[in-house]
Amino acid sequence: MKRLEITPSSFELNIRYRWFSPIAFFLLFFCLFWDGFLVFWYGIGLATGDMPAVFFLFPLIHVAVGIGLTYYTICLFVNRSYISASQRMLTVRHGPLPWPRGNKEIQVSDLQQLFVEEKTGNKGSKYHIFRAMLKNGEKLTILGNINAPAETLLELERAIEDYVGIIDAPVVGEMQGVAKARRGAGSDIPSSPRPAPAPGYSGRPGIEMASVGDFITYESRTFEVSYVSTYDWNDGNIDRLLQLAAADGKHALLYIHQDKGLFKTYLEVEFTRAQQMALEFKSRPAPKTLDYQRAHYELHRQEVGNQYIPRRAEGIPVEQWIYFNERGDEYLRILDHQGMETIYFGQEEVPAAFSVLKP
Repeated sequence: MKRLEITPSSFELNIRYRWFSPIAFFLLFFCLFWDGFLVFWYGIGLATGDMPAVFFLFPLIHVAVGIGLTYYTICLFVNRSYISASQRMLTVRHGPLPWPRGNKEIQVSDLQQLFVEEKTGNKGSKYHIFRAMLKNGEKLTILGNINAPAETLLELERAIEDYVGIIDAPVVGEMQGVAKARRGAGSDIPSSPRPAPAPGYSGRPGIEMASVGDFITYESRTFEVSYVSTYDWNDGNIDRLLQLAAADGKHALLYIHQDKGLFKTYLEVEFTRAQQMALEFKSRPAPKTLDYQRAHYELHRQEVGNQYIPRRAEGIPVEQWIYFNERGDEYLRILDHQGMETIYFGQEEVPAAFSVLKP
């Protein structure tokens, strides 16, 4: 079984790291010896019955060490670290056993740099931790001393930075940091590590008015707009769904929602038939809340209007329900067109993440 698994998906990068390594067996035998000696020590005291109090108090420090080391060893055998990175959030979880101060949620917009730091433990032993530097200068530990090799942590650093768009730069104290070119005197990292928009970026209006044949660049991949459908709602707003196709065979759906003079963009994935059946949505009456993948969604709006597709002049009557999560950045979009339901999962993306190029 691989210790490190990195799985990209449409909306996030999922990483799983297994703590176990052969050193866990050494620690297991060490804990058996250490804890066994303490049990033997206290067993003598309890059996004798007249030992002074110092006999029981003296080894308390050793007891604390034994408890901590035993718990750490058990974690090495059973625990895994789960990291998910999206364009908005970096989330870290450890389990099944809890790890002190291990779980974290970091806004990607607050991230300045990721780096690996080398530490010196007892008797000069070296270990490595995975850390993040925030834009306010604070440093947070993402993965502490969980028996992860430096090469693994460096691979994690590269994978997450590439996915969320952070340009690698040296940080004071990081592993191999002195070998990197320094930029910006008097600071730990360059002041502008994130890439600028690609040449030709036309801003929000370009995304809002993109049409078939236009090119949209997102996350270092260029898509061509292959299909556009329009939703004309009775409240006067007009939404658009863009189907994007890349040369490498990758596809994406981009939903542009209008709220009077404001526009928001969402990357979408269409539910499979099995996922749609598992959701068990009933439109009459539409439920106020939905639960999907351990997330809670509340009905935000219900819309009625017409859908317009290419090569068809007249509109198709449609009804739509939008359910948002608590943060308001993800939704379930349920579209009923002529009695046929299609369900989409959408995640909000800032318009500046897209570069629109006219052919």
